[in-house]
Amino acid sequence: MIDLFGLNTRDQLHVQRAETIERFGRALVAVADGHAKPSDHTYVAQIRNPLIPHAACLRAFSRLWEQDQPNARRLLDACSAMLTKRLLDPSAKGLGIGYA
Repeated sequence: MIDLFGLNTRDQLHVQRAETIERFGRALVAVADGHAKPSDHTYVAQIRNPLIPHAACLRAFSRLWEQDQPNARRLLDACSAMLTKRLLDPSAKGLGIGYA
């Protein structure tokens, strides 16, 4: 459905999805690694909330986390790297993780 409407080609959508994955992913890492704050537990508890922006993307990330945590951590790191790249060069385009 996303490809049907051309949503996957919208650069800002990629940034927003990466921000969502980073926000919730960091909470998952904190809980898994045993250094979670109360806010981390709140994020993890809400990870399947359908009202969160980009909820389907976040649910997909959550499933990856549950099934393959090492790959989920790599994806999280890639999202963080892409967002950092955007901070350093706001005119940068693409995902910055091997995709245009």
